[in-house]
Amino acid sequence: MNNPGLVSIVIPCFNQAHFLKEAIESVIRQTYRSFEIIVVNDGSTDETSQVAKSFESVILIEQNNQGLSTSRNNGLKKCNGEFLVFLDADDVILPNALEIGVEALKEHPNCVFVSGLCQLVDETGKPRWTIQPTAYSDDYYESLLRSNFIWSPSNVMYRSELFRRISAFNDKLNPVADYELYLRITREFAVFHHSQIVTNYRQHQSSMSQNYKMMLDSVLKVYEKQEQFIESNPDYRKALKYGVSSFKTMYLESIYYQCSQAAKKGEFKTAFKSALVLLSYPLKMPGLLYRLVLIKLKIIQP
Repeated sequence: MNNPGLVSIVIPCFNQAHFLKEAIESVIRQTYRSFEIIVVNDGSTDETSQVAKSFESVILIEQNNQGLSTSRNNGLKKCNGEFLVFLDADDVILPNALEIGVEALKEHPNCVFVSGLCQLVDETGKPRWTIQPTAYSDDYYESLLRSNFIWSPSNVMYRSELFRRISAFNDKLNPVADYELYLRITREFAVFHHSQIVTNYRQHQSSMSQNYKMMLDSVLKVYEKQEQFIESNPDYRKALKYGVSSFKTMYLESIYYQCSQAAKKGEFKTAFKSALVLLSYPLKMPGLLYRLVLIKLKIIQP
């Protein structure tokens, strides 16, 4: 590790060979030319290995299916770079992403990572309407307690030496392990968030982030882990309370939408499963939303 100036890009991939080629090519097109690409095939049953092997410069790691966090961690072990980026196989980084990251880290020598923004795109890569998130304050731990303004892992460039001092991704929190890592880092270290777009963040139905119940359960576990660190800080307690409320509202509204759409299509088994999730949070949902769910399910009259 720590080959000066070299950027290591770790790309975990599980059955996303149809996106992987575009992800690798987005690295190859970088204006910053000192990089290595490490693809971790997490037990895929598709053409992931063949796609990775079609690029001579790609380092391929083969493993049995172990999940996203373990894949990232295993890729990290093979890195030789001074800097590090984790790129999901279904995303792409923009041509100047590495250049922006390296320059930002040089300009902020006390920071262990820098982060930027992303453009949302659909499954085909077409841009979607995107309202860019912002950090609440210069206290990035407080800002991250309020919301995860780092939407995509590839928005972040790390100094690789950081992972000699801390553990990387928690494999028990796969869906939100990146968020938990940001919180853990910003509690102890300086970071910097710039305002430049560096990633096209793809949203599609097979994405893990579309499993709203799993995402909600996981993010609530992350917040539980923070409680021991914020007892004496009223600003942090307030930020955590706000974050919990925001995430619950966002995911429960998304689950309600899934329930409603499934019911309209006559997919009643799917609608019922979504309704059960909603009903498990009756006192925590906004009153109007809860009432709409009951009306939709014909449990009460409008």
